Amino acid sequence: MSKLRGGIEHTVVSQNSAIITSRCIYYGCVVNNATTAGVQALIYDAKATAQGNLTDVVTTIAGTNSNNGSWFNCGIYMHSGIYVSAPVCTTASDSIIVYYGGV
Repeated sequence: MSKLRGGIEHTVVSQNSAIITSRCIYYGCVVNNATTAGVQALIYDAKATAQGNLTDVVTTIAGTNSNNGSWFNCGIYMHSGIYVSAPVCTTASDSIIVYYGGV
């Protein structure tokens, strides 16, 4: 018997953030560099810290309004949830958009 997946949702953050704290499907991430420093987002299968399994890394180069992203058509099952670590990101200026859905 199969389970239906819910629709795809997205959340925009610009700092370390717990996106969802329960199991879900991770579909991808887009980073937008609004300043000149670049953006790096690390996506973890974790609830509240960057100590789970590293699932994805998305980085943009330095330069205003440069973009980069990753997309997984079938999604990646996240057992604990999604936590974003933003080691290179200017808070409230750069954007990290995370796409995820229900199980």
